Parts: sequence; structure tokens; C-alpha cells
Amino acid sequence: MKKSKPILVIAGTLLIGFVLGFFVSGYITSHKIKTFMRWTDKEEFVNRIYERIDATDKQKKQLYPILQKYSEKSTECFNKHKIIIDSMSTELEPYLSSEQKQKLEKCMGCKGENCSPKKNCSSME
Repeated sequence: MKKSKPILVIAGTLLIGFVLGFFVSGYITSHKIKTFMRWTDKEEFVNRIYERIDATDKQKKQLYPILQKYSEKSTECFNKHKIIIDSMSTELEPYLSSEQKQKLEKCMGCKGENCSPKKNCSSME
């Protein structure tokens, strides 16, 4: 009994470490994705640049037109990428099982009408 106790403690510690690592890794990945998606909102793009450079009120007034222009370009780029991914998904769909389709939809993110309004990906003009 005395020899098995340290082995159980080590095995339990490893198991707890694996479980914690799994959940912490998932949380960090999810947080990074959510942070990235905030860059697709035009006003959020501008505000994040202001925060990063610690812009003064005077600079904000001067920089706003420039940042607005590039936020629109960034959103256009994101929307074009979204169209490409949707097109790829449509072409792959006939060859996939229903389970594979669900996995693909889940990993590709929102699909227009299923998006939250904050993500702004339902307007793909």
C-alpha cells in the first residue's frame, strides 16, 4: 500500500494537469478568436487603433478619416474572404456526410443568418 500511494498521487496530479491544460487551452483559443472578430466591426477597428497608439483627442479628430477608410477596406477584405469560404463550403457539401457538414460549419464560423449582429457578416454585398 505504501508503494502505490505515491504512484496514485503522481497519476492524479498528471490527470488534473491534462484536464486543466485542455480547458485553459480551449479558453485561450476561444478568447483569441473573439478578439480577432472584433476587428471586423468598423467602429471597433477605429477604437482599437486609438487604444493601441494612445491617441489624444486632437489626434483622434485628425486620424478618424484615415482610419475610417482603412476600416472599410478591412471589412471588405473580411467579407471577400467570407464569400470564398462560403463558396468552398457549398462545393464541398455534396461530398460530405451530415456529421462532416456540421463539423465544417462549426469550424468555418458564422453562416450569414446565424451570425450575431455584432459580427456584421450577414451583409455580403
